[in-house]
Amino acid sequence: MSGQQTSPPPPPIEIGRVWDLLKGNEITALDDEESTSFDNAARIVRFSSDSRKIIIGCTNDRVFIWDWQNHDVPLKSVTLPAVRTVEITCDGNMTYTCSEDATVCQIDLGSLKVSTVCQGRIPVVITPDGKAILFRKVSDNSLIYYEFSTDSVVAYIEGHPDASIITAIDITTDGKLVLSGSSSGTISLVDLKSSNVVQTFGVTEAGVGIRLVSVLSDVAHFVFVDEGNRVVLRTFNNKEAELVLDQPAVKVTCITTHSGKYVFLGCENGELLLFDIYATQYKYNHQAHSEAVSQVKSNPTGFLHLLVSGSASGRVTLWCVSKTVPPLWSQIWSHDNVYPHLIADVAFVPHSEDIVIGSCYDSKVS
Repeated sequence: MSGQQTSPPPPPIEIGRVWDLLKGNEITALDDEESTSFDNAARIVRFSSDSRKIIIGCTNDRVFIWDWQNHDVPLKSVTLPAVRTVEITCDGNMTYTCSEDATVCQIDLGSLKVSTVCQGRIPVVITPDGKAILFRKVSDNSLIYYEFSTDSVVAYIEGHPDASIITAIDITTDGKLVLSGSSSGTISLVDLKSSNVVQTFGVTEAGVGIRLVSVLSDVAHFVFVDEGNRVVLRTFNNKEAELVLDQPAVKVTCITTHSGKYVFLGCENGELLLFDIYATQYKYNHQAHSEAVSQVKSNPTGFLHLLVSGSASGRVTLWCVSKTVPPLWSQIWSHDNVYPHLIADVAFVPHSEDIVIGSCYDSKVS
């Protein structure tokens, strides 16, 4: 026979098998066609609550549901709003997944409806001098301080309840204190030099978790946004009093303050909201991005409202906002796709014209 003989293609890899551990034999397996559906992306498997289905999470954005006892039912799949499933748990007919960026989704195994329970993002903040970052360590819920130039790492225990996780972080303008909020609604203030917990606040009046925190430049007040989308002002010398500043109809995704008086809120619909915390009627909105605003920070030393915003698609924009009534919004520059993912944090570097930008997906900072 002339010509070069070609080797047959390798058989498809079988991803799913079910074994009887007591008898030591295989009970069933996915067929060849179903196995190729995973495209070598399968990462984690869990049985449903009644053990009748097997849930398979992948390194991409898909989750497969396998009715392993019924061969007449085809393999089903759903698409999640985040990639790389790291954990799966089941409760009755509901399955919950946690992705690499801490997005938690609920899957109804009957209807295959996917709902986002918690929009993921590991809280991270860049120090005012731009030399280090603070972020939550997922494994033990401590705060990690990482210095860029020396690669030094320091862990801080924030004093939140054991059953909660740190969901929000901010740092004072002098870089000495870090404020954090938790999923249980507690708030804690820690001294970075001594590692001591300086002050703690009990569960908020609404009794829900904290999503965002921001310390005012006077270091006497702070603002937080809770799971109910309430924007609340509190003081450090009064652990009980709360003043609800606003409750926007659109979900607030990020927050920053300016000159101890103004608050900027980034929203899921791409808007930036500006209002005076001492005159709540002074409130204006501006359509800053076509997608969700993922981060916003003001220049702490500037007389003007100079702020930088980042979006869910990786876009970064520098704004100048006048203090006139109504305010005038001017775009100074804008860059698309700074990162291919969500902008996790931005910060103005003191005594320079530099801005630090970070993405938590690839642990990148520029």
